[in-house]
Amino acid sequence: MATELAAPATTSQAELDRTAQRLKEAAPRFAALPIEERLRLLKGMSAGYARVAADLVRAACDAKRIPRGSPLEGEEWSLGPVITLHHLRLLRASLESLQRSSTTLVSEIGQTVDGRVRVGVFPPSGLDRLIFRGVRAEVHLEKGASAESRASFYRHPGHAGAVVLILGAGNVNAITPLDVTTKLFNEGKVCLVKMNPVNAYLGPFLEIAF
Repeated sequence: MATELAAPATTSQAELDRTAQRLKEAAPRFAALPIEERLRLLKGMSAGYARVAADLVRAACDAKRIPRGSPLEGEEWSLGPVITLHHLRLLRASLESLQRSSTTLVSEIGQTVDGRVRVGVFPPSGLDRLIFRGVRAEVHLEKGASAESRASFYRHPGHAGAVVLILGAGNVNAITPLDVTTKLFNEGKVCLVKMNPVNAYLGPFLEIAF
């Protein structure tokens, strides 16, 4: 039988102000972190999320009244921990590639029919080709952009520290952690997260994980 989950307590205005100030002060330090420090942080976040994954899925099932062991529980795993941990793994591979060769992994570089640069980005590995058989993805860059413009923050940082507000999505549980990690590791920005009321129960798990 599903249990009712209490919504986390609303954060006070004073605590929000303190948090925003702490992030503002830390943002320049985070923006300047060397790649090895970012990798260490990313590995810790991956391990932390893996530790809370089962509890997170149980909480999602309880909130949605999904029977344990049902196919719908499998969907909660797929749309939460599986996507999030996969994304963290790909970020780690990208940072390791930047550390080795100052560029990111791509499968191929070509041109679109209108002359723009086309960069193959998925699948990046044999494991992904096996799991996602027949699936491929590529990025079409804006007109005038070169293939070397990828990972631009690591080549030419456009800021010396920035704070962003993430408005958490309520429809898919992986979206909020993916938004956070994209801002952190793609753009070098620190994040303040407002959970969506629909899945605010995930907030404490993300705090533990990250």
